Amino acid sequence: MPRTTAAGEAHAALLTELGFPLDVVESAAQSVDEGLFELEPSPELVSRTVKACQAACLPDEAKAVRPSRHAEAMHEEVMIAAYTLMVSELVKVAAGKPVLASAGRLISECLATVGFVHETRKRPMMVLDNHNVVVPRWWSSDSGFLAVRDTLATVNQAAFKVHASPAAVIMVLKPAFESYEEVDFRSLCNVFNEKSDVWLLPYERAGLYKNCGALVFAGDRCAMTLEERCETPGAAFGSFRETWGQSVDELWKTIETMTSRVSTTRHRAGVWTQPGDDAPIRALVREVIETGEAVRLVD
Repeated sequence: MPRTTAAGEAHAALLTELGFPLDVVESAAQSVDEGLFELEPSPELVSRTVKACQAACLPDEAKAVRPSRHAEAMHEEVMIAAYTLMVSELVKVAAGKPVLASAGRLISECLATVGFVHETRKRPMMVLDNHNVVVPRWWSSDSGFLAVRDTLATVNQAAFKVHASPAAVIMVLKPAFESYEEVDFRSLCNVFNEKSDVWLLPYERAGLYKNCGALVFAGDRCAMTLEERCETPGAAFGSFRETWGQSVDELWKTIETMTSRVSTTRHRAGVWTQPGDDAPIRALVREVIETGEAVRLVD
């Protein structure tokens, strides 16, 4: 099908290079030609779309995006979050600057851990969610971070089905409570209601990781790290760096050690009460920052 614009041609070439099937490439490129991607979809629409895709299996073409030694263990609940994100987001990236490709890679790594957790019954991944690097509100307002969050929920569901520990989320807080904005606490309401194991860590107790964010994946011994504060979600996805092997093992052990030293706990139900009520979360974040004591949420 001939392209009518240079943008359509460029995005068709990009999606083809990434390995998408022809019908998806043609559909996405035609949408570019017609200007449909000039409009930014609402976060609610993106979240609903990703969840709807969780009702179907990964097609063979999508599995090829991220080969994994655990791929054969993937089950029907492992859905097409990465596929959805790439189709809806990558076509909007300027030709020659596919920075959001790393978002799709990151989601593919998340999905690959489902096979690992089914096979080993072990914790699938750890997330070092550093508020000094990734702005908390991005997890509720940016389509890329929303897709990662929804994929994390899928991973946790797989873990619970085999009675394994879910993903660990270690939040490194900002040094000053006043550095947070109102919208950040509303975003944290959503995170605290999800079923990951959650720790809140004061900035001074983060050691070498005071200004580092990371997603560490078990099984394939892979990590995606972010070592700089970025001004936009797109810039953040473009700045993630992939590492493998022994350094990943060391990162996993270091984060595990940090969490094992946390003795103070709070019941999740006491922190998250109902949508829109961020007062308990606000109080907990202030407490951790002012006392310097890390806290783990428990059910």
